[in-house]
Amino acid sequence: MPLTKSVSKQAFSDNVAAERNAGKKRDQALAIAYRIQREAKQHMASGGAPHPDHGGLINSEVPGRTDRIPMKMRSGGYVIPADIVSAVGQGNTAAGASAFNKLLKMGPYGSSALGSIRIPKPHKFASGGDVPIIAAGGEFAVPPDKVAEIGGGDVNRGHDILDAMVKHVRAKTIKTLRKLPGPKKS
Repeated sequence: MPLTKSVSKQAFSDNVAAERNAGKKRDQALAIAYRIQREAKQHMASGGAPHPDHGGLINSEVPGRTDRIPMKMRSGGYVIPADIVSAVGQGNTAAGASAFNKLLKMGPYGSSALGSIRIPKPHKFASGGDVPIIAAGGEFAVPPDKVAEIGGGDVNRGHDILDAMVKHVRAKTIKTLRKLPGPKKS
């Protein structure tokens, strides 16, 4: 069984368990899991796109709305636009990504189901496996298992909920920005 390349605590635990089940000693299993986690961190720090199974912030200097980053995403996944990620972080993309990681129990917060409710993963997503996409820096990739969790086990309903969230955040952000005073005149 292939190991999970992610920075999450859950992936680390799963990798240790997989190596132990494969007959490796505890220290060796830990060393392998740490190496996989370190490689995932280096990949993300170098501006790499998230793994199609794990999602997360698309870390790049390529600005939002300039889709130029080729990557693969698991069929059924969802990409949250960069302006939404930034808006959720009150103008800070890193803070917005952290909020989405916490909300979706991804990244350094593990990969368990939303909240304390555990919804079983669907057995199969739409056919197609990995789908090549072109993304932009600051966008946030949501893997299909998380989309299904959001939709109560239904990927299509999860997409509808995420679409509604994007529209709501945009409307709220526009309303907030319109209330702000203009620049001070000297």
